[in-house]
Amino acid sequence: MDRIDSSRTHATIPSLGVGIYSIGEASRLTGVSHRRVSGWVRGYSTIGRAETSPLVGSDLARSDRTVELSFADLLEVRFVSTLRDRGLSMTRIRRASERAAEILQCRHPFITHEFLTDGRTLFLEVAGELGDADLVDLAESQQVFRTLVRPHLEGVEFDGGNPRRWWPLGKARRVVIDPDRSFGRPITRDSGVPTQVIACFAERFGDARAASWYGAPAAEVRDAVKFERSLAA
Repeated sequence: MDRIDSSRTHATIPSLGVGIYSIGEASRLTGVSHRRVSGWVRGYSTIGRAETSPLVGSDLARSDRTVELSFADLLEVRFVSTLRDRGLSMTRIRRASERAAEILQCRHPFITHEFLTDGRTLFLEVAGELGDADLVDLAESQQVFRTLVRPHLEGVEFDGGNPRRWWPLGKARRVVIDPDRSFGRPITRDSGVPTQVIACFAERFGDARAASWYGAPAAEVRDAVKFERSLAA
């Protein structure tokens, strides 16, 4: 089996523009429950059972156990949730993530452009090494794997193999999550107003007044309102 050339794209997390998200905000933006996000970035501890280490290794974890997620962490939470919805156990996901990180030589292997475009080969390799039939089943079907990764490619903009921006309504819309702007809060593309702020104003006073008040195109206001409503649904 051909091995993915890990020298092509080494995903690294930049020191600036990483984004900052609380567990609650990460849950709101990804649609993954607060409990799941917390368990994945903090690990689980249950009386009578051994504590499990975090599945998503937060780039912003602090010694006082306060956990904030980076932009890369946020996108990884989305992908892990997709794998869980496909029925993969946490143990299998953890083993696959650790081995994929070794092969791709990066901290967040599941969200690199290399994995999302050629990850089926990598999953087959990892599955073979681990002797995991479930991973083999997932990776052997090209159509299944494409369906799995498509949402994580379509709305994400990459730079050098790393995710740089997330367009949650699609790139044709004017809502962007960019770790280099407003600490990664969802904002309108051109005016840069947080979507929560402009959508709240628009809900109270109307789209036209919101556009005038914030100096934003009417299309941005409509997209911000649509985005915030989608999160509340």
